[in-house]
Amino acid sequence: MRRQRLLQRGRRHGGVQRAGGDDGVSPGAGEPPQGQAPGPRRPRRDRDRRGEHPGRRRPTDGRARHAEDQRRGRRADRPVREVRRSRRSARHARAPGARGDAAGERSGLHVRGAAGARRARPGACHRGQAADPAGHRRVVGEVHRPRPERRGVVGPERAAHGHPGSAAVPGAMGADRPARRHHAADLRADRVPGAAGSRRARCLSADLERAAVRHDEVRVVDPAARRDGARGADRRDRQSHRLRPRRVPARRRGGAPGRDLRPPRHAGVVRRQRADLLDHWDRRLLAAPDLAHRGEVMRGALLAVGLAVAHAGCAANADGFTGPDGGSGSDHRCAISLTATPMEPVAVVHLQVTSQIAGTFGVLSYTWRVLANGAPIAFLPVHQNDSTAIEFTATTPGVYAVTLDIDGSDPPCPQGSATINVGAPGALTEFLRLRVVPSIADGGPPFEKVIQVKGGATADLGTQQIDHGAPVTAQVDGPGGGIAAYLRFSPGGTPDAFVEGFSNMSGAAPLRLPIGPYAVLVVPSAPGVAPRGFTGWLFGQTLTLDAGSPITGTVRDPSNAPLAGAIVRLVLDGVPSTLATTAADGSFALRAATPAVNVTVDVLPPVGSGLPRLSATSQTFDLGVPLQVRYAANVVLSDLGGTMVRQLGAPVAGVRVTVVGALATVGMVTAGRSTVATGEVRIVATTGATGALPPTRVPTGPLAAVVEFSPGKRAVVALDTSAGVPATLDAPPLVLITTAALDNHGGALAGATVDLVPTGALALASAPTVRLPAMTAGAIAAELPVGGRYELRFQDPVGRAAPLVVADRAITAIAQSYRLPPAVVLQGALQRDSMAMPGAAVQILCYSCTGIARGKPLVETVSDAAGRFALAVQDPGTR
Repeated sequence: MRRQRLLQRGRRHGGVQRAGGDDGVSPGAGEPPQGQAPGPRRPRRDRDRRGEHPGRRRPTDGRARHAEDQRRGRRADRPVREVRRSRRSARHARAPGARGDAAGERSGLHVRGAAGARRARPGACHRGQAADPAGHRRVVGEVHRPRPERRGVVGPERAAHGHPGSAAVPGAMGADRPARRHHAADLRADRVPGAAGSRRARCLSADLERAAVRHDEVRVVDPAARRDGARGADRRDRQSHRLRPRRVPARRRGGAPGRDLRPPRHAGVVRRQRADLLDHWDRRLLAAPDLAHRGEVMRGALLAVGLAVAHAGCAANADGFTGPDGGSGSDHRCAISLTATPMEPVAVVHLQVTSQIAGTFGVLSYTWRVLANGAPIAFLPVHQNDSTAIEFTATTPGVYAVTLDIDGSDPPCPQGSATINVGAPGALTEFLRLRVVPSIADGGPPFEKVIQVKGGATADLGTQQIDHGAPVTAQVDGPGGGIAAYLRFSPGGTPDAFVEGFSNMSGAAPLRLPIGPYAVLVVPSAPGVAPRGFTGWLFGQTLTLDAGSPITGTVRDPSNAPLAGAIVRLVLDGVPSTLATTAADGSFALRAATPAVNVTVDVLPPVGSGLPRLSATSQTFDLGVPLQVRYAANVVLSDLGGTMVRQLGAPVAGVRVTVVGALATVGMVTAGRSTVATGEVRIVATTGATGALPPTRVPTGPLAAVVEFSPGKRAVVALDTSAGVPATLDAPPLVLITTAALDNHGGALAGATVDLVPTGALALASAPTVRLPAMTAGAIAAELPVGGRYELRFQDPVGRAAPLVVADRAITAIAQSYRLPPAVVLQGALQRDSMAMPGAAVQILCYSCTGIARGKPLVETVSDAAGRFALAVQDPGTR
C-alpha cells in the first residue's frame, strides 16, 4: 500500500511525463524485485553533479530513494533520472533469481503512453520488435501473441487501466547478453543518432546477425520523426545526412561524447551529465546497420565503400598528379623523384640516392639499377630492409645513370630516373654554345644557350626544354599605314638565334617567338621608307617606320666619268639603307636611319663594266654632305674575249668560267673625310661551241678562273692579266687526295667524316662544301682540283674523338693522316611541351669567336626518335 501511495503521489507531481511529445523513450523507473538488495550508493561527487543538495543525505534504501525523488518532483524524463533508473533496472534484471527475467529477457527500457501511464502504444517498437495496431509485439516478419504477465510485472492491458507499474517490453535486451558482453567496447560507441536538430531515435534489430538488414517496417518514435513519417511512407525510415560529431565542443559542459537516445530539448532545464553516467545504458544498445561505424557488419561495408571511392578518385586523376592545392603537376598521378648527394661529386666519391614517391599507395616493391658510363655496377641499400635509398661508390669520372621501378602501386608508377655527372679531379673548363634548330615538321624558333664543359669526364646535359614560342603578330606601319617588310628578330641574350619573317601588305607578320625582349631589323619593300632597327621590342609594340634621312652622292669610273647603272647601298650600324641606282650623271639618292657610328658604303658596278665591287667602311663619314665615290685610275680593264678554255689539250664547250679575285685598292670614298676602298672581282662567263669565251672585261691584275665542268667537278686556273690576256686557259685534271682520321692514340676512326670547306678562289666562286666519310681503316679519299684550297673540319659522330679544324690548306699540303684530339661526350635529350623532339639539328659552336667563324658549328648531329643526342667536343683537360 505504501508503494502505491508513493507512486500515485509521484504521478501527481509529474514524476511520469512525456519528453518533448506524445512518445518518448527513456529508462523506466521500475522497482527492484523482491528479495533483491538495493544497489550501491553513488559517490558524493556524482550527487553534486546531479544537482542534489550537497548537505542533504539521501536514503540508502532503493524504495526510499524512489519515494524521495517522487516527493521532490524529479521528472523521469530528465537524463539524470533516466540514467539512474535504467542502471538500477538492469542491475536488478541481472541478479540471480530476479523475478520475471530468469531467461535474461527483461530490460530497463520502457515505452511510455500518451497519458503518462506506461503502456505499449499501438505502433510503438523497440530493438527489432514492432507493434501492430492491435498492440501485438512482433519481430519483423513474425507475429507473436503477448506473453502472459509474470509476477511483479504489469502488462500493457493493466497499464491501460492506470496501473502505476511499468509496462516493460520483454525480449528486447536480454537475448543478446553474451554477444553484448563480448562486444562491449564496440557497442559503447554505437549510439543511434538521428537528425542533429531533432535527436531522433530509431528502432533496431534484435540480434547482431540481422544487423546488416535494414527493415522496411522500422519506425521512429520521437514526435519530429512521426511528423516526417506522416508525410509519406517512403520517408518513414530516412535519416539526416548530417550526423552529430562524437567529440563534444569545448564550450559544452561535460556532455555525452556522441548522439544518444535522450529526448529533445524542452522548456525545462535539463542538466548535461558526464559521459560515464550513460555508459551502462549505451552498452545495451545495438548499432543501427546503416549508421554504425564500428559494428562488425558495417566495418567491412565501409571499408569496401572507401576502397571503391579511392579507386574512383585515382581513375579520375590517372593522367595527372594532384597536389594539396588541387592543381595538376604531371602526366601521371604517381610521381617518382630521385635525389643524389653530394650535389657536385668528383671521383672517387661515395654517392647516396634517395627516392620520393607521391600519388600512390599499396605494398611497394623497389627495383634499382645503376649504370656507370653504360656498364652496370653494384650498390647497397642505405638501411637494412629498406629499399627507399641506395648507396654506391663512383670510382671513375663520367655519367652514372640510376633508374627505379616500382611494383605493387595503385595507380602504376612510371620509371624514375636520375643522371649523376661525376667530375674528374682538377678539371679545366671551357664555354661553348649549344644551338638547336627544330625540324620543319616541328617548326618554332631556334634555341641557343651557353654551356660549361668540364675536362676529363663525359657529361649529361639533361633534358633541354625547347620553347615552342608564343604566337604573336608583329605590326609594321609606315607613313601611310601597314606595309610589307622583311623582319629579323634577334633575342637579347642570344642574338645569333634569330627568327626571320615577312609582313603582308597590311603590315601584319604572324610569328612564333619565345617571350622576351628582341632587337628587330625591319627592311620595308615600299619605296620611300627607310629600314630601321629597334632594340628592346616587346610583344604588342608596333614597329613604326618613317622616310628616314636623305643621303645623296655621285659615282665615277676610273676615268672620272659618271658611272650610270651602279647600285649603291649604305649599312649604318648593321641597318641597311634603301637601294639607289645611279643616274646617267652618276648621281644617286637614298634614305637611311641616322645617326650612326659605323658606316659602310657598297657600290656594285653595272654588269659588263668589268669593274670590281667597291666597299669602304669608316666611323668618320659625315652623311650631312654628298658622298663622292670614285674608282682609282690604276684600275685598268682587260677583255678575255676569244680566250680558249681547254682540258687535256681539248677545247671544252659550254662550261662556266668565273673570274674571281681580291684587290687591295680600287678607289676612294669621301664624305667629309676620305677612306680607301677595297675591291672584289666576280665576273661570270660561259664558253661557246668552240670553247672560246665571249667578250668579257676584267680588271688587270692577278686573278683566278674557276672552271666548272659539272656539278662537283671544278678546276682552278691562275689568270694574271698584268702581262696581257692569255690565249688559252688550260684546266688541269682533278687530283686524288688521300688522308686518314685517327684518334689520339693513333687508332683508326672508321665512320669519321671530314668537311672540305672551300677557301680562296673556290670560296669567291661560291663553290659548295664537300663532305667525305672515313673508310674501314679511317682512310679518306677524294678527287680535288689542282690549285684549290680548303679548310678541313674532322668530326667523329660516334664520339671517340673530338672535332679537329685544319685551317686553309692547298690540296697539295693535305697530310696523310690527322690525329683527332681526345674528346668528352655531351649527351642529353630534347623535349617540347614534354614531348620528344626527333629530327632536330643540334650544334656546338664557338663561344668567343667572331665573324664568319662564330656562325660555323664545331660539331653537329640530329636527335633520334626519342629526342636524344650525343656530341663529342674537345676535352678541355685537367690540371
